[in-house]
Amino acid sequence: MISKTIDLDGDVVHFADFGGTGRTTVLVHGLGGSHKNWLAVGDSLAKHARVVALDLPGFGLSARTPRGSNIEVLGAVLTRFIDAMSPDEPVHLVGNSLGGALSILEGSKRPGRVRSLLLACPALPPALGTRPNLQFLSTLLIACAPFGATLLGRRARQAGPRQMVRDLLTICCVDPSRVPPEVVAAHLELAETRASRPWADQAFVEAARSVVALVTRRGAFEKRLRALSVPTLIVHGQEDRLVDVRASRAAVAAAPQIQLTELPDVGHTPQLEVPERFVEIAVRWLHGVEADGRRPSSTHAVT
Repeated sequence: MISKTIDLDGDVVHFADFGGTGRTTVLVHGLGGSHKNWLAVGDSLAKHARVVALDLPGFGLSARTPRGSNIEVLGAVLTRFIDAMSPDEPVHLVGNSLGGALSILEGSKRPGRVRSLLLACPALPPALGTRPNLQFLSTLLIACAPFGATLLGRRARQAGPRQMVRDLLTICCVDPSRVPPEVVAAHLELAETRASRPWADQAFVEAARSVVALVTRRGAFEKRLRALSVPTLIVHGQEDRLVDVRASRAAVAAAPQIQLTELPDVGHTPQLEVPERFVEIAVRWLHGVEADGRRPSSTHAVT
């Protein structure tokens, strides 16, 4: 993996280049995430495609833009990044959580520039009758409150980078010990770096508020889902505490052209928790899309 930056009309964006040849595959992290979220799978995916993972503005090693880090800004930067990485042909988009929602928006808005979508536990409107995880809900409530950035920053300083990473993996994974130790170490290194970035907490708050606003507009979001014409697969951990798997089931019910694969005993970040299984699914999906231009068979599988 090579660490690089690119200037996108004045916005300097960091990205990880995992190399590889063939169609460009862009990996898009979730809320509070970064390119580090893809370290366990990037090299393996690069054996089958050209793979890059960007840090959205305000996350990872990409600074917050003067326009902020809300969904509209993040989406516009993702659009420009895609065009810079692959000006002549559409890309595969692989998005986790917030990155999944951004990928849905990009795919519905510019189907000619997106070859397929692979969505890992994407941020979606909550299914009726489900309750959010209390720890995650408290973070969102703080983010949406007045002075949210100040409150989150104070909590992060009290906990320290090591505890913040430990808490993140605990809430995102059924079994955090499955995450490769070198990937945990990389997340800790980045957390220590971000602790000194004055824009980090504000970027998180802006992104959190805007993604909450996005997924609570159920009708508008489902319209986007139904409008998707590119091959789309959702991979969702059945024990996801942040986005209940029933949200993906509801999305498939609203937009039957989308396929769903559920992973038992897996949480919100399958690419971290079960990287080999995630790569197996991703490679089969990408090869199937490239082979005949149609969605691979099976609309709902449990593996």
